Amino acid sequence: MRALIFLLVLANLLFYAFSHGLFGSEVSNEAANLQEINPQQVRILSRGEPPAGDAPPAAEPATDAAEPTPVASRQEQPAVCLQASALPEGERAALQTLISTKFPGFTLQEIPAPAHSWWVYIPPLADRIKADKKAQELKELGVADYFIVQEGAQRHAISLGIFSSEKSASDHLVQLRKQGVRSAVMTARPDKNDTPKVRLRGPAEQLPEFRSALAEIIAAETLPQFQEINCR
Repeated sequence: MRALIFLLVLANLLFYAFSHGLFGSEVSNEAANLQEINPQQVRILSRGEPPAGDAPPAAEPATDAAEPTPVASRQEQPAVCLQASALPEGERAALQTLISTKFPGFTLQEIPAPAHSWWVYIPPLADRIKADKKAQELKELGVADYFIVQEGAQRHAISLGIFSSEKSASDHLVQLRKQGVRSAVMTARPDKNDTPKVRLRGPAEQLPEFRSALAEIIAAETLPQFQEINCR
C-alpha cells in the first residue's frame, strides 16, 4: 500500500516538473523558435550573395556640373591703313613716339622702294684726293670701267657698274674680288620715280583722333601724303 502511494506521489512530481519545463527546456525552446518561422517567407540565397537588407544604397545619378557659358569670341576691330612717302628722320622719329605713347594700337612699317637695277661701287671716300688715289689703284689692278661720283649723297664714291639683274651685279663683284678689289660693294637701286614709303595700320575708330595728333607733328606740306589705302 505504501509503495502505491509512493508511486502516485512520484508520478505527480514528475508531471509537475515536466509541465513546468524542468526537463527538455532546450529542445522545447528550439521547437518554439521553429514554430515562429513561416516557411513561405524563407528564401535561399546563392553562395556569396549578400542579404537584400545589407546591399549598399544605389548611387544617386551624378548631377552634371554647370558648364561655363562660352565667352563670345572677340571680333576683330575694323582696321584702317594710311600710306605716305618716306618721312624725314625727325618726323619719322616723332611719329614713332606718338604711336608708342598715345596710339599703341597703330603700327608703323617702312617699305623700301622696289629695286630696278643693282649698283656695284666703292663707298664714298673722304675727299677728292683720296678718291683719285683709289681710282689709280683700280687702274693698276686692271679695272678700266669706273668713274668718280661728283655730287649728291654718294659724292666721291667710285662707280664700278650698274646692272639690270642682281645676278649680273653679283658676278661682276666676284670678278672684281678676283682682281684684288676688296672694298667694292653691291646695292639695289630703285627707279627715279619710286621712293620708299611708310605705312600705318590701326583701329578705324581711332582714325579721326590719330589724324588730329598727326597734324601736330607732321609738316603741313607732308600731311596730305597720308592717304587711306586698302589694308593687305
